[in-house]
Amino acid sequence: MVIFNLKRVSQNRKSITVALFQGSLVSYKTGGLVTGVQIAVAPPSKPIGAGSKLENFDIGHKILFSCRLEGVNLPKKLVVNWNRTGPIGFDEALKRYRHYLQENGLRESTIEEYAGNAGRYIRFAKTSRPSAQDYESFRESLNEWKLSRSTLNQYSYAIKAYHRMLGQDLPITRLEPNNKIPHFFTAEEIDGIFSVIPNLKHMAMLKTLFYACLRASELCALNDKDVDLKSQTIHICNGKGGKEAVTPISSDCSDIIREYLKVRPQLEIEGERPLFFSDYGRRWNRSDLYKMFVRYKARAGITKPGGLHVFGRHSAASILIKNGCDIMTIKELLRHEDIETTVRYLHLSDQTKREKYEKYLVL
Repeated sequence: MVIFNLKRVSQNRKSITVALFQGSLVSYKTGGLVTGVQIAVAPPSKPIGAGSKLENFDIGHKILFSCRLEGVNLPKKLVVNWNRTGPIGFDEALKRYRHYLQENGLRESTIEEYAGNAGRYIRFAKTSRPSAQDYESFRESLNEWKLSRSTLNQYSYAIKAYHRMLGQDLPITRLEPNNKIPHFFTAEEIDGIFSVIPNLKHMAMLKTLFYACLRASELCALNDKDVDLKSQTIHICNGKGGKEAVTPISSDCSDIIREYLKVRPQLEIEGERPLFFSDYGRRWNRSDLYKMFVRYKARAGITKPGGLHVFGRHSAASILIKNGCDIMTIKELLRHEDIETTVRYLHLSDQTKREKYEKYLVL
């Protein structure tokens, strides 16, 4: 059935003249100002052509005419499903969540991590207002991935805060972290990674990360003013928990930074001069830094698990322990608040135990 919507038609007439032009309906010969009248043409019946009259209709009502249009190319309706198929309201909910976290004084890096975890949670639940049962189902799915207790706790913190924003108190039990260091790279493996890096900027970034025992977010946040090459120190302005610290770097690290700065152009981003920025003029982020690192790790032929945190923190601490550094110094270098966090690095290999044994147990 073809529907014609007539915008103008005479109230007094009992017929309408349809004008056809080059096979398409282009106008109606009408008078008056009555709107909203529809004429429906339902096949089959006798053909009508240009100048034909459609008679006996009532103004203001839908009228069916038993006529068939021949030679008329009416535009076909597009077959498009305009229903929203994706999740509804997730972006708005996460925007509100970020604002909620900002109002509660969380750091930007923490906000991004929480928002990422909460986003995965509500998309899994397929609702921006998940229930306690949704959380239990999501937690079971995380367990299938065999994530670490620390990672599971990070998800829990983000989800608990999300429910708190909704005015709900979701009881979540914090898992006691496993203090065992599962992976670390040896000194030979660290050297192997450095040996396959041809890019001066990448070398400067990874050596700074390693020798300063930095977290990935701390490296990305460094500005030019934070580096003192004369004293061979780095000022960490916004470390974990928003704390400040000054940490030493080696002469090897300061030399590569100095070489890098001779080549690197000056760039200001949002009123700051970042120490490291991409070739597109943006600060590095943890995701891009991780991708860069795993590429060189693979090139070095290292297949054991471990990313940036293992490289810059666990491995550095393990090598310090192996070389005889005392635990209190390592605590300060890694900027741990609790000595119990540092003690977990006391995982000496059998060979190191034998060396220490033979050195110190003598008469």
